[in-house]
Amino acid sequence: MNKGKHFTRVCLDCGKVMENVAGNLRFCASCRRERHNQYCRDYRARNENATSVMWYTVWDAKTGDLLASGTSEMCARRLGYKSANSFASAVSHGLSGSHRTYKYTFARERIDRSEVDSLPPVRTIRKKPAGAPTPTSCKG
Repeated sequence: MNKGKHFTRVCLDCGKVMENVAGNLRFCASCRRERHNQYCRDYRARNENATSVMWYTVWDAKTGDLLASGTSEMCARRLGYKSANSFASAVSHGLSGSHRTYKYTFARERIDRSEVDSLPPVRTIRKKPAGAPTPTSCKG
């Protein structure tokens, strides 16, 4: 039994005749592999360098004084948050309206990295999450 693969198709890239293939097959195996590799190369090139960054501005809710302005790391350090993620979470909840913020007023915008000259380079190696095993830990 040929499992429903009884079509003869021509590859759209190279013109190779493929026999006993599925009806929706458009490319031969080598062309599919090359198209996939090209897609991966394009994806990596597109996402290798971040072109924009989130810019936060924080004011005192009562007086309206500017307290901090910068990326999440800069503002978290300035306002005493434990991490940049906790600051970003507080901003997200404060802006969505799900929680009332009494202490700070937030503004968030996306700007180009080229506009800010004091930013560190983009991190290429991601940090491991907390509690992730180290490669030298014993397996037991």
